Amino acid sequence: MPPTFLYYALLILCVLLVAGLTWSALRRPNRQRLALRLLAGVLAGAGLWFTAFPPTRSIPGAQHETILLTEGFQPDTLRALLRQLGPATRLWRTSSVSGADTVTAANILQIREQQPNLRILHVLGKGLPAADLPLLGPVRLVWHAPPARAGFRVANWTPRVELGQALQIAGSFDNLPPSAGNTTPTWVHLRAAGAPRDSVRLTRGRGLFG
Repeated sequence: MPPTFLYYALLILCVLLVAGLTWSALRRPNRQRLALRLLAGVLAGAGLWFTAFPPTRSIPGAQHETILLTEGFQPDTLRALLRQLGPATRLWRTSSVSGADTVTAANILQIREQQPNLRILHVLGKGLPAADLPLLGPVRLVWHAPPARAGFRVANWTPRVELGQALQIAGSFDNLPPSAGNTTPTWVHLRAAGAPRDSVRLTRGRGLFG
């Protein structure tokens, strides 16, 4: 911001204040604590200046990029991304994410309206619904997906089994792909009455069983 009239006027006032206090301290017959009086005059002028123009610090942040937090985002991923883009990068969150330090975005259009120069949208967590993707327009989406985890996604079974009928169980299991050093297959076992009753071998990715 260029200097204004107030800037120069206050600067002259501070210089006159320091000069006046210095002259007054030098004219005192008693020379004891002269250095402290001179220092006090300088601090008085500096205090008046910094009261009107406090020191500021520039915090880096991406001007054309923003971050949207969705359900299941990882804080470690967010911290790493802020280190890359700058801590002043604007943060948004969907309604499924709790937190008072970020603004809730009702939809993508709200983000684009408040950041008209937005070019890249970083999405952390499970991501956006497919219906919201056309709202991005020219904005490029960068999805930072959460790490893959193995576990059951859904399982269904016959609620009531008559005597002599087979129990039908079906579902899906997210299976981590085998790594280079670990090619052990993943098995889903059914145990009942303390003994294994059935099993199925799953391949990489999502496995269905039934």
